[in-house]
Amino acid sequence: MNKTKMLGSLKRLFLYKNGLVGLIIANVFILIFAPTHWLYYDVRYFIEWVDVVKQHGLFSVYLYAHKVAYPPIPVMVFTLMHTLASSITSSTYLIRLIDKIPLILAFNIIYYLLRKHYGLSAAHLWLVSYASYLTIFAYQFDLLTVLFLLASFIELTKKNPSPLCLGLYNALYLLVKQGLAFLAFIPLIYLLKKYGVKPAMKYVLVGLATGLVFILPFIIYDPCSFIEKVLFFHSARYPQELSLWAIPVYLSNFNYTIIPTWYSWLWFPIYLSATIYLLYKFYRCKQINDKIVLKYIILLLIVLLVTNKVGNENYLVWIIPFLAIFLSLHPEHRDLRLIYIVLPVMSSLLFPLVTYFAAAVAQGSLLIMEDLSHYSAMWLMERSFERGAIIFPLIDYARIYFYGFFDALYKCMWVSSTIFVVFYNACLLYVFKKIYSNKYPGEE
Repeated sequence: MNKTKMLGSLKRLFLYKNGLVGLIIANVFILIFAPTHWLYYDVRYFIEWVDVVKQHGLFSVYLYAHKVAYPPIPVMVFTLMHTLASSITSSTYLIRLIDKIPLILAFNIIYYLLRKHYGLSAAHLWLVSYASYLTIFAYQFDLLTVLFLLASFIELTKKNPSPLCLGLYNALYLLVKQGLAFLAFIPLIYLLKKYGVKPAMKYVLVGLATGLVFILPFIIYDPCSFIEKVLFFHSARYPQELSLWAIPVYLSNFNYTIIPTWYSWLWFPIYLSATIYLLYKFYRCKQINDKIVLKYIILLLIVLLVTNKVGNENYLVWIIPFLAIFLSLHPEHRDLRLIYIVLPVMSSLLFPLVTYFAAAVAQGSLLIMEDLSHYSAMWLMERSFERGAIIFPLIDYARIYFYGFFDALYKCMWVSSTIFVVFYNACLLYVFKKIYSNKYPGEE
C-alpha cells in the first residue's frame, strides 16, 4: 500500500461513524497521557491555592498564595477538583487525571459544539490540532476560556441571539483569562448595530453582574492583593517564550538584566492600537454576518498572540476552534490548513524539544522569566512527569547517543529560541494576512 492510500485509509477510519471513531481515539490518547504529567512549575502554585483554602478559606487565596495570576474561576475549579482527588486517592497518577476532568470535558464539549453547528469537518480539525492536547497534558485553563468563547460566538451568530446568554458567556471566559477583554466588544458592537441600545445594555449588565458575583467576595476580603496579583503581575513581567518581545532577551543569551524595565510596557500601546483599528473596521461594516464576526474574532486573537509580551505555547489554543470553523467554510485555503496542523506541533513539541528537553539531556538549567530564576531542567522534569514515564528513557538514550547534539542545542538555546519565535509569529502573521484579505459583502 502506497503512502497516499495509507493516509486515505487512516482518514476514513478517523471519520467512520460520523467522526465517532476519531473522538474515541482522541479520548483514549488523552486518557493514556493526561495522568502521566503536568507542568510542575505552574501546578505547584495551583496546589498552594488548595493549601491556603484549607487553612484560611477560599476568599483569602489572593492574600496568602504567592502567585495567583488568574481571576477566580481557575482558583475555584482547581481547588474543588484537587480537594476531591486528594480525598479519594494518594496516587499522583489518579490525582492528575481527576484534576484534569474539567479540561477533558471542555475538550469534548467543544468537539460537540463544532460538530453540531459547523459540521464534521470543523470537529475533525479540532481533534487533529495538538494545541488542545497540550493544554490538558500541561494543565492550563485555556480550554475553559475557549469553551465559553466559542459558546459566545455560537450564540451571537444565532438568528435571535440572547443578550443574557452573551453576557454570561463573555463574563465566564474573562473570569478564566482576563487578557481577552477586548473580544467582549465584538458582541457589544454587533448588538448595538443590529438590535439597538436596549439589548446591548442587557449584555453589558449581565456580564458585569456575573463578574461581580465571582469577583466581589475576593475584592471585599482584600482588594489590594486581588488587584496586585490579577493585574499587576502581568504588567510587570518580562517577555517570554514565543513572544516577539522576547527576542532581545534571547539575543542577549538570557541576560535579562540589560533589558530596561520600561521595555516590558512597549507591547501594550501597539496591541491597543491594532485592536482599536480592527474594532473600528468591524463597527464600520454596513452589514454584519456570521463570517464577518468569525473573521474579526480570529484577527483580534492573532493580534493578541503576536503583540503580547507573553507567548506561552498554550495560548495558541484560543484560536484553534475558530480557525477550524474558517477552514471548514473555506476548504480552498490549503496553505492555512497546513499551518493549522504544523504550527501547534512546532510550538508545543519541537520548541520544548530544543529547550526543556535539551537542557535536561545536558543536565543544565532553565531561566523561568516569570520569576527571573534558574531551575534545574531535570528537577522540573522529575516533578512534572510520572515516574516511569517514557520521557526519562528518552533522556537517558539521548545522553548516551546524542549528548553532543543536545548539549550544543542547550548552549545555543538563544539561537534556536529566536528562530522558533520568528517562524511562529511569521506563520501567525501569514494567517492574519490571508484572513484579512477575505472580503465579505457588507465590509468596506
